[in-house]
Amino acid sequence: MPRAYTNFDARGCFPATELVGTCLGNNNAVGPTMEKGKCCYDVCGGLPVPCGRPLLIGGSPRIARALHRADWIAEISVAQSMDRAAIAWREDAMMEHASIASFAQLVLELLASGAPPQLIAAANRAALDEVEHAKICFSIAARLGDDGPAGPSPMSLEGLVLRSDLAGVAIESAAQSCVGETVAALSLARAAALSTADLAPLLSKMADDELEHAALGWEILAWACAQDARLRDVVKSALVVGDYGAPEVFDEDAWHACGRLTSEDMKLVVASAREIISEAAAQL
Repeated sequence: MPRAYTNFDARGCFPATELVGTCLGNNNAVGPTMEKGKCCYDVCGGLPVPCGRPLLIGGSPRIARALHRADWIAEISVAQSMDRAAIAWREDAMMEHASIASFAQLVLELLASGAPPQLIAAANRAALDEVEHAKICFSIAARLGDDGPAGPSPMSLEGLVLRSDLAGVAIESAAQSCVGETVAALSLARAAALSTADLAPLLSKMADDELEHAALGWEILAWACAQDARLRDVVKSALVVGDYGAPEVFDEDAWHACGRLTSEDMKLVVASAREIISEAAAQL
């Protein structure tokens, strides 16, 4: 976190309220605590999940740490330079990286549930999409900031449990794919419309991918409900779009140019997502 935006405490840590990034939702982050000389924050507990399909272990999103490495950097150029936007994009990159594992988990759960091959193939393709999304996000962060290239650390999968029941798979698909991926797609589409010419095509492609992932979620729900009609009422209770926040910014034009959204942007995104999901749920 750049010193221009923070008030460091005696330990050299910045307040949890200054953490930024779309994936922090309304930012109920807790901390910091000191672990091995580093300032650590809990940003996942009790927060909505706006960034596509996270890897959930024990009900909380699991992500790796960012390390200095260059192999997760794609060949792109970005005209703007904003440290806060770089940090936000790195946070999004870690969430996209975690989505790779989440879709891999989904593939195994679909196999265990006896899903048809087209659903399994689509989930595998989605995991590959998330590899590219993570690389794009890491690359944007590297171009905007001055910390050099970064990539993920090894991810701990301790505590990961595969869902063995069809209802569990359907409910997670409703919440993470149908809702989460729809919000992600709409967020990226709006960001693309407001960003610079070099960023817009990248964000638009990511938005299209996330929309396909949301469609996969609805296909999974339709298949699951065809196996057990009682699941319709169960999954509909998970099709709820929460409120998503965004950090306060001093220069909205520069923030938009870097592909980031404001609180007002997110209100529009949420309103659109609720309308889309409500219509789709009615047809389930």
